[in-house]
Amino acid sequence: MVDLFKIILEISLFSQDSTEGLVLIPDSELNAQPQNQGTGSYFIPKNIFPEKCKVQILPNGEGFLHALTSILSQTCPSHLFIIPPFGLHRYLSEDIRTEFPRLNLEEIALKLAIKNLPSGSLVGALLPLAFFANERGGKVRENLFSQNSPRFFITHDHSCQLLGFNIHNSFRMSTLILEIGQQKQIPLKFFKYSEVTDENQKSEIISDFQRLCQQEGGKTKNSYGYVLRENLPPGAILLHNKYHPELRKRLEDLAKLGRVRPLGELCDLFMGLNIVNDAAQLLKEDSNYEIPVIEGRDILQNGNLVYDEPRYKAKAPLKIALEAGDICLRRIINFARCNEPLPVAEIIEEMLPLTASHTVIILRPKLFVTTEERELLLAYLRSDLAITWLDAQGIGSDIKPNILKELPIPLPDKDLSIAIQSLNEAVKQFEKWKTEAEQARNQIFKFASAQDTRLHLLTVGRQARQREEAAKLVDDLKHRIRTRFPHPIAYRWRTVESSHPNLEGYIQVLECAEVAICYLAQVCILLAKSVNAEIRYIQEMAQRISELERGTNLGDWITIIKEICNSKQFRKLSGHIPFYEVLNFLNQPCVNDTLHQINRYRNDQAHGRGPKTSSVIQETYKNCLSYVVTLLENLEFLSEYPLRYIESTKRDSFKKITIYSYRDLMGDHPLVSINMAETDEPEIEAQSLYLVDRDGRLHLLRPLLNRRECPKYGTWEIFYLDSYKKSTDCSILKSLEHGHTLNDSTISPLFRHIGMLKFSE
Repeated sequence: MVDLFKIILEISLFSQDSTEGLVLIPDSELNAQPQNQGTGSYFIPKNIFPEKCKVQILPNGEGFLHALTSILSQTCPSHLFIIPPFGLHRYLSEDIRTEFPRLNLEEIALKLAIKNLPSGSLVGALLPLAFFANERGGKVRENLFSQNSPRFFITHDHSCQLLGFNIHNSFRMSTLILEIGQQKQIPLKFFKYSEVTDENQKSEIISDFQRLCQQEGGKTKNSYGYVLRENLPPGAILLHNKYHPELRKRLEDLAKLGRVRPLGELCDLFMGLNIVNDAAQLLKEDSNYEIPVIEGRDILQNGNLVYDEPRYKAKAPLKIALEAGDICLRRIINFARCNEPLPVAEIIEEMLPLTASHTVIILRPKLFVTTEERELLLAYLRSDLAITWLDAQGIGSDIKPNILKELPIPLPDKDLSIAIQSLNEAVKQFEKWKTEAEQARNQIFKFASAQDTRLHLLTVGRQARQREEAAKLVDDLKHRIRTRFPHPIAYRWRTVESSHPNLEGYIQVLECAEVAICYLAQVCILLAKSVNAEIRYIQEMAQRISELERGTNLGDWITIIKEICNSKQFRKLSGHIPFYEVLNFLNQPCVNDTLHQINRYRNDQAHGRGPKTSSVIQETYKNCLSYVVTLLENLEFLSEYPLRYIESTKRDSFKKITIYSYRDLMGDHPLVSINMAETDEPEIEAQSLYLVDRDGRLHLLRPLLNRRECPKYGTWEIFYLDSYKKSTDCSILKSLEHGHTLNDSTISPLFRHIGMLKFSE
């Protein structure tokens, strides 16, 4: 849209000019010259510039340079904008090439404009995107920005008509506005806009640009622009996406998956056969030794590889032979379609022998790269982040291996490696079961008698049905809660499933939610302890419990969870800490609202405001149950951390290991088997509860959670701090399973030690 270009140019360059600004453009009627090859024919209308500007048309081609120098020596404007003629260095006259070595015509024009204006003047120029992105232009940019301060970099993500004049669609341009001389360090402001479809979008873009002009840091409201405060090297590539805060944030976030390494450290990169230079290796007719040559077009967007009917075949032995495990990437990419993944295919043994052409980049993982690392690498190459990063490097449509080598690749940590291994094992197991079922089906009529056939089908059919039913149960959240969750939560859920939609059932639902939230809060406290961090709310909570003798409540546990999830000291922790999912709990959809609603239901019931009539109770029961299901669905990560009760321990001082017997208190059944394990941790308490992290390390839960005999039922249950009696220094513990309480004077010093009770003054 012409008006948009005009308004942005006026705001960024001419708004502070009390006099007329000057615009210099080439005579586009004379642009059909060899140096314009690649840009196409174009016409520059005068109405794309602000009305307050004086527009002068200069001769096209090299004549533009002489006319520009002459005008600027006479007028010396303080605000200048030029659209220079575009021409490659090799097409210029010998005199110009001698005077300005290795500079294109547009680069010479900008250099002369800056040379002929005084310090403090503002100069803007519409330049090819290649000027800002190519390595060739690095020296030119270095000379330019070491002596002048860039203020705006405006990317016109346009079709050929966006700027108001017709130019080849692949010849993309950006506007650079800089201040001549280096009086002060000015933050560089990036802005990018594309075609506008309506007036509302136009107003939004203008508003965002005006906001950018006022900002000293950060990105604009609608993310069209941002301010880069850091000092870039003078010859640095200038591209909007390269320094965008969102991309930087996503790249920093990669570290949460594990270590981040450039691709070149993980893979050897090389190109395939050059169809022209290596023509001697290609076959013109069929041969017994012909080997398919895959090209970039054979690598499909979905990752499949078409290699059965190649255009070329090569002779054996091969100059470049593909190997199983190689990753092939199409070299020519349309970055305008960044919503599509990179065309990447993995070579497997069944495809060989194969070779590739020069339109394919071959990535060969190094020997130390594990299977899990290679699979994460392949998945990452197919992600939108990989193609966004490549597009931000300004490589055009041709991926260069030397740039691809710098692509940051996340390597899985131990937890992710185990997860990938589990997925691989699951795939293998499913494939095995599928093969067995197909073989059984295909053998129906291979038995001697119909009776044998019938017996065979009934036998294998029963096993297949059992596998299917078991798999369906795993897809059922309620089944997973009963069988995989920590025992207190699973037990409470069992009482909910067996309840009716009456007042008693409603209370069971509320208590199930409170137990789940209480348990999560204990995990939060354990996480903070493991990283030597402090939960500030616990001090306030301890004061209230110790001095006012008020008990713990649902609001306390929710507050602890929110502090862990929202506090800066915890948010900056990496993914390599135990129980890391806790930190992201509140980021899950609907979780904040779920906690709020459950807390409201609980408070209403505790203060006599709960539902009274049968119909209201049924409706409230239904609504509250839906919130509890949402809560438990987002707490499913707790099933990955076994709640372990240590029965006995035995230390082997020579081997430096501790052998222990234990019960994993997971699932709704209180009776679980005893198992044996060993650890290199020297201090493991018998008759204590531990939480096991993904690395197998044991984290002591005492005194947060304690396994005691219930004084009412005589069963073994798990207790937490409910309240405190100051006069007798007695802690009252409450059962997660049934809500019964018991008094314990011996455990109070331990609660003081962890900060949940105050020391006596």
